[in-house]
Amino acid sequence: MAGHKNGEGLSLLFSLCDAPSPSSSFSSSSSSSSPSSSSLLDGAARFGLLHVALNLATSSHDLLRDYDKEVEELRKIAQRGLPQSMEKKEDVAARAGSPAAIKVIKKLMLKAGAVSMLGKLFRAYQQQAQRPLSDQPQSSPVLSENVCMAFASCLLHLASETELRGAMVQQGALKLLLQLYRHPSGKCQETCALSLARLCISLDPSLFPASDDVVPQLLTPLLTLIKKAEHELYLFEGCLALTNLASLGEGVCERLVELGAWSAVTALLTTDNTMLQRAAVEAMTNMVMCESSLERLKSEGGQTDLQMFLLFAQSEDEATRCAATGALAMISADPDIAVRIARTQLVSQETLEEADDEANEEVAEKKEGKGEGKDESASPASSPSPATKTKQHSRSGWLVLRALFEMPTLSPAVRARVNVAWKNIQQATANLSP
Repeated sequence: MAGHKNGEGLSLLFSLCDAPSPSSSFSSSSSSSSPSSSSLLDGAARFGLLHVALNLATSSHDLLRDYDKEVEELRKIAQRGLPQSMEKKEDVAARAGSPAAIKVIKKLMLKAGAVSMLGKLFRAYQQQAQRPLSDQPQSSPVLSENVCMAFASCLLHLASETELRGAMVQQGALKLLLQLYRHPSGKCQETCALSLARLCISLDPSLFPASDDVVPQLLTPLLTLIKKAEHELYLFEGCLALTNLASLGEGVCERLVELGAWSAVTALLTTDNTMLQRAAVEAMTNMVMCESSLERLKSEGGQTDLQMFLLFAQSEDEATRCAATGALAMISADPDIAVRIARTQLVSQETLEEADDEANEEVAEKKEGKGEGKDESASPASSPSPATKTKQHSRSGWLVLRALFEMPTLSPAVRARVNVAWKNIQQATANLSP
């Protein structure tokens, strides 16, 4: 019953978007008439409604994230002894609702049309910007950075709930976020891109509104996210979103490669984060079958990419191994690439420790010079000095795949992919011996 009343209250609050403008609230023939107290075209009402929505969607967890740059900046300010205090920020966070409580409120907000309301608010700001303002240059953005961040943060908090993402898209969240992304602030752009990534991760992009033609517009924000974001979580979510969009077909993959997605994703393979590596390999696997990717693999620089797929095909992470062998199975259907896979060399190094003969002779001479007496057998100086040596091993792609196929612990899914790649290579290299 309480939830029903709360939902009605939110619906009433969000309906303020449909309030009349000040010009329509005044009666020219009656001096006793008064303006509507909740007009959307009134800047104070618009700003207030936006921040009410933002505060409703913000939990204590959102305010105290470890990677929140604003909190970190306030911490630095507090350390310098300036008036702003970190204690005030923490006090506000302590008063905010718990994530569980705010999750319930978010559901009520979506049911009441929160995203539709935010879209109307944004259009109201746009209408205001079209008016001639003597104190605002023509080149200035429609929204200030603070207002843009309020829109973007509210949408990001709503998108953090997986079950709400479908309703957000239905209410126009993709189009609104793409419009907000045009703001020149890098912080606003990153927040909008992260929201877009979360929507693209959970939903089938083939069901996105075709009338808005949003899919081509999503590529640049997501690519910028994985190129510039510093937090690994953002990079991970950006990769997952690109993987999902790349599944739409060759047209999207061609555009991604054209925009530099291949290089941006391969750069993430150098990280030590297994989950991020897996997301990058999966994104490359989905992009690999477009014409531009195949031509790249046939080029001189493509040798490195083939080595990467062979390397990750041996990963201990099952999902990464499955993605890499899936890519090898697909690209080996091209005879030229199949031959290149078979001939690609993977070089590994083995570290060996051997006793250094010269060091041993030097220790023996010292013992003879000192004669009998003090026993220095336990002294560090009397121990043989190890010499580190490395030994290189080289295996062709052909041998790598054969070794994988012979592994008794290989999962059926990976074995099937390796088998396809193996047969494709055998057909393309009938006269080639390992």
